[in-house]
Amino acid sequence: AALHTGGGHSPIRRVNAHSGSDAWSEAEARDYFEASVGAAHAFGEDLPPVSHETHRGRYLCCPFATARLLESVPTLRLTSDFSHWIVKSERLLDSPEEEALLTSVIAPAVDHVHARIGTPQSPQVADVRSSATAHAAERHYEWWEAVWSAREAASLSGRDAMLSATIEYGPVEVREEDGAY
Repeated sequence: AALHTGGGHSPIRRVNAHSGSDAWSEAEARDYFEASVGAAHAFGEDLPPVSHETHRGRYLCCPFATARLLESVPTLRLTSDFSHWIVKSERLLDSPEEEALLTSVIAPAVDHVHARIGTPQSPQVADVRSSATAHAAERHYEWWEAVWSAREAASLSGRDAMLSATIEYGPVEVREEDGAY
């Protein structure tokens, strides 16, 4: 089936890509993502916007590799699932340096948010009201606000103002073999 319906615009609103491998070198990742961004640009409006997910096991598995890649490929667009970074790093990434990286480098590159709250020991919580997860929930809310603020600022300069999100919420017993991780 064709991606477009005439007029050159795709009925698909966004493509979320699980891209690369955390085993790649920076050079391999740069080459791949440059080619990916170039291919998407070549298709123009016949291809929906593509954003690459921040996910464990992928090249964008942590904020530090992601920020370095964004320096090399500044037009790369992201789907942020910060819960993966928290569980991989086993901390809430709340040092001043990490906060600056997330708000000034990463948030402006985000086009889509996977709105799921994780902790240093779990990629997803079942109850954000629990005292055990309240601090992690606040941390995610701060990041989502930074992403929204970055998008608002960008839209004032003429960029696409659309920011989308997928709400991910489930039980404590989410397991990888169930296909939800």
